[in-house]
Amino acid sequence: MKRILAGLLAVGMAAALSLAPAMAETDAGSESAATDREETMTASVVQSSAEPTHLEFDDIRAVLRHNSYTVKSLEAALSDLNHQDTDELWDAIRQMRTLKSTLEQSLKAASDAYNALSASLQPPTTVDPGEGGDTGAETGGEGDTGTGGDVTPELPDPTDAYLLTALGGLQAALSADVANVEMQIASLESQLDSVDSTIETTENTLNNTINQLVKGVETLYIGVVTMESSLDAIQRGIDTLDRTIAIYEKQYELGMASQYEVEAMAYQRSTLASQLEALRFQIETSKVTLEGMCGLELRGAIELGELPLPTEEELADVSYEKYLEKGTKQNVDVMNAKVDEDYDSSTANRYAVTAAEQTFAYNFMVLCMTVEEKDRLVGVAEEALDFQQRTFEITAKQYELGMISQEEYRAGENDLLTAQESVNTARLELFTAYRNYIWARDYGLI
Repeated sequence: MKRILAGLLAVGMAAALSLAPAMAETDAGSESAATDREETMTASVVQSSAEPTHLEFDDIRAVLRHNSYTVKSLEAALSDLNHQDTDELWDAIRQMRTLKSTLEQSLKAASDAYNALSASLQPPTTVDPGEGGDTGAETGGEGDTGTGGDVTPELPDPTDAYLLTALGGLQAALSADVANVEMQIASLESQLDSVDSTIETTENTLNNTINQLVKGVETLYIGVVTMESSLDAIQRGIDTLDRTIAIYEKQYELGMASQYEVEAMAYQRSTLASQLEALRFQIETSKVTLEGMCGLELRGAIELGELPLPTEEELADVSYEKYLEKGTKQNVDVMNAKVDEDYDSSTANRYAVTAAEQTFAYNFMVLCMTVEEKDRLVGVAEEALDFQQRTFEITAKQYELGMISQEEYRAGENDLLTAQESVNTARLELFTAYRNYIWARDYGLI
């Protein structure tokens, strides 16, 4: 697990450290309204060392532009392109090679983290103490005096799967960036006589790299929020096991359960408590990575604001036909293919433009369809929550009248909380799908 987390930290910090020497200072006299807003946003996240730093999701880009030396270096490179002539073209090639080396280092770190996490995944442990009586903890009844049974609820653990998916996506994004940079290096070397087209494609790639960094921070932000949302579920599982262990201990005193059954429950409780501590450690180290990528003080205590879930109006506006052209124009592969076609309208270049457009089109359609499906699943989860709420109201009334046991009441309460967590999980997945759609629509990232 430590290797996994070290890999995650390396992914976030490798690019930030290696390009730092190339940073150029910003001219104080050229500050714009956008820069003023960035300073305002940064002031809201940089606090005294005695208090935790707070970061809102919508402020990520502004904070990165103000604090991240990687982003500053890339923006300085963009500025330098405006003053470049033919004599400086080789400097641009060397700069792109440096960028390629940085991206390759980050890709290696991401691959190491992905492989380590994939290897660490193990199936959940299930202990079946034996056959026999109903303890009441599992069925919600008053229980009888049998010899035991499997009473431990199966605990879902979406965190590792989510991080594995996020790391896989990060690998793909970095691989695409490496490929794009390699294409630009080849273009620069073979088209020294076409400064304008070379500058344009380089600018596209640098802007795309900045956007990929911002998206990477957003992905990590969502991952931390997801992990934090899992804490209550694990704690509730521990509380359930505590009540089950108490029942088994009483049965053991009465000769109705074996010592092994008591120890089995205690072992499961210990395992679950260890998972809780491991998750807290993952959250803390992920926050250190997030702080480092944002150029903030490394404390592992950053406080994250709530995710800005899409409104009904925003979801209703999701459209493949309406925004395909807009997203296509922002896609770096399409833009660079068109630059090459403008310089040399060969059949190969024309086909390259069409291929890039088609690739973006089908990926964008899938993103639109995914948003629609995740929105549907939110509705399903909300219906289930409404049913559990009404069911629990009946359970609570029965408990108040003495018609059911305390364990039955707690089981009904647990079902209600589980339904609420299912809604939260569905909303997180919808938010992730919507953000992927926004990145494609507004920045051409797929």
